Amino acid sequence: MNRCCRWMPPVAMPAVYDPARMSVVDVYHPVVVPHVHASHTQYRHHQVVEHRHFYPHTESQTCDTTQHNVNCGCPAPDPCHEKG
Repeated sequence: MNRCCRWMPPVAMPAVYDPARMSVVDVYHPVVVPHVHASHTQYRHHQVVEHRHFYPHTESQTCDTTQHNVNCGCPAPDPCHEKG
């Protein structure tokens, strides 16, 4: 037995509708409300007198040198001044 496969044209079926997928897009419209916060600065100038007192002082110093001659024995006789 020889079986032969035949291709059949598709049969159109009614469309199947899935539930709609919903997307949400938020759109914001900016509204500007000006708020004015006023301020004021007052500069007050004050004069301050400073009395400065000075007390000059000087210093000096001196350095002294002293000498001592120490005889650590009898001097050698001087042959030129010997009496004889």
